Amino acid sequence: MHWLLTKIIWQNKSKWQLFLAAAGFVAGLVIMLVAVQIYWDIEAALQPQKNKSGRDFLILNKEIGLANTLKLASSQFTQNEIDSLKNQPFVTKIGLFTSNQFESYLEASSLIPFKTNLFFEAVPDDFLDVVPSQWVWDEHSDFVPIMMSQDFINLYNFGYAPSQGLPQIPKESVTLLPLTLRIAGKGGERVYDAQIVGFSDRISSVLVPERFMVWANEHIGQSTGQQPSRLIVETPNASDAAVADYLKKHGYVTNQDKLRASQTNGVLRVIMSLVGLLGAFFIALSVVIFLMNFRLIIAEAKEEIRLLLQLGYKVKTLSFNMLLYFSVGLLVASGSAMVIFTKLIASLHAFVSANGLPITTDINSTVWTLAAVLVAGCWAVSSLSVWRLLRVAAQ
Repeated sequence: MHWLLTKIIWQNKSKWQLFLAAAGFVAGLVIMLVAVQIYWDIEAALQPQKNKSGRDFLILNKEIGLANTLKLASSQFTQNEIDSLKNQPFVTKIGLFTSNQFESYLEASSLIPFKTNLFFEAVPDDFLDVVPSQWVWDEHSDFVPIMMSQDFINLYNFGYAPSQGLPQIPKESVTLLPLTLRIAGKGGERVYDAQIVGFSDRISSVLVPERFMVWANEHIGQSTGQQPSRLIVETPNASDAAVADYLKKHGYVTNQDKLRASQTNGVLRVIMSLVGLLGAFFIALSVVIFLMNFRLIIAEAKEEIRLLLQLGYKVKTLSFNMLLYFSVGLLVASGSAMVIFTKLIASLHAFVSANGLPITTDINSTVWTLAAVLVAGCWAVSSLSVWRLLRVAAQ
């Protein structure tokens, strides 16, 4: 019976248009899936410093111009500016930088004749990327822990030390070096033992515990309630375009690599959207060609279809016969597209990794979900259309 239906409906029908439609479907599906996968790959590569909790941190300060030089403008953030920033949807929380309001002088041991005036800053511990066990202080302590940026060590080892004839110090040895910290101000002078206890990749500064900074400013320096000149902002996504727009509007400056990631991400979205639309166009065109072929086949076999219905066949049986061939063809085309896509992405990942770019080799789950939705959608649309065409032909 199945063979008879096949012979009556499909005999002497051209197949090349169906092959053309299948090829278009494969091409469209591959293009769309590649566009989505590349988008996720590059999005992940643009945010290599985002930590496991999904947080990004931006260090903000105001642009410095001639007005600041002439003391006609302030680089400090007012409370209204801080409150306005807190209310932005892309801000999770804000930390204030506290600067020393006293003189500070750091001296190394006699083994390394290093002496220098130094500035210090402090931020709440929640904003530190590393919190060493020695990162504690109270007013009865004679020891002050210091944390600095890795960049400072590089500047010393490759800039300051060679120019002054001083020995270069490996990072591991720096934390063993005993230091002497002298601070002085209106409240007198204090001398502390000090030591570098850690390194921060997030904050480019010389840091001390916030508790020490507040106490020293109040008792040694001149605590005048000075507003901060720098802020550290926690945000879910520093590459969000809204972040860059807000900072530009208010004249704030931050990590330029983060902003470049935002701009690159915006361009990427446009390009991948256009490529994805091209793939969707191919898929839609292939479905239209499929449906036009079914319409033509049904129109040419209209008399045969009516005869079959008169002999007792039902529209459901005829539509099942036609959709069986379509379903097999759709599965073959989808499988071919998946194979081509997988091999293409594997080659792309291998090429990118060979050139030293950080990129994941996993295929994003969104890609498989999208493929399943597209295939199911094409099958549903075609099934409904074939059933309606046969109902019309039977009348």
